[in-house]
Amino acid sequence: MQRGPRGRNHSAESGVPGFDASTVTALLAPSRTPRDIVARLNTALNQVLDQSAVKERFAGVGAEVQPGTSEELAAWIKEDLQMGKGSETSMLLPSRS
Repeated sequence: MQRGPRGRNHSAESGVPGFDASTVTALLAPSRTPRDIVARLNTALNQVLDQSAVKERFAGVGAEVQPGTSEELAAWIKEDLQMGKGSETSMLLPSRS
């Protein structure tokens, strides 16, 4: 299992298997944005994120830079949504009496 930024433990290592709580920041555009505009924005953003000063700044606050393509982000979002599907009915919540 890969450790998170700053060597932090993942939830499974902390005794909560199958649970992941993470924060993701991404740049999204409206769904009808032309593909060439999305590609230009993606290229520019990845160039900025590849700069060592930017990586160091993110690492300084415990964040990890992961540049990629819009297709990779879309696949990740879809997978993340599928993982959470149904979790609202499987959580053990205290009763509100």
